[in-house]
Amino acid sequence: MTVVLTLVGVTRFVMWPAFLGIVLASVPFARLGVRLAHILSTRMLRLAFAALLLVVGLRSLF
Repeated sequence: MTVVLTLVGVTRFVMWPAFLGIVLASVPFARLGVRLAHILSTRMLRLAFAALLLVVGLRSLF
């Protein structure tokens, strides 16, 4: 028995609403990231990235 599932906004493996949201959010946040990279010190950037990795790692465990 074959089940055909039709999703609105999905073409094969691309979910177009999610794609559009990612594209629209990436441009302003890329600019924000560049500004922060120029404002913050190297040490602060490394600590922030380490904290991000720690949070993501802990969330994947639990």
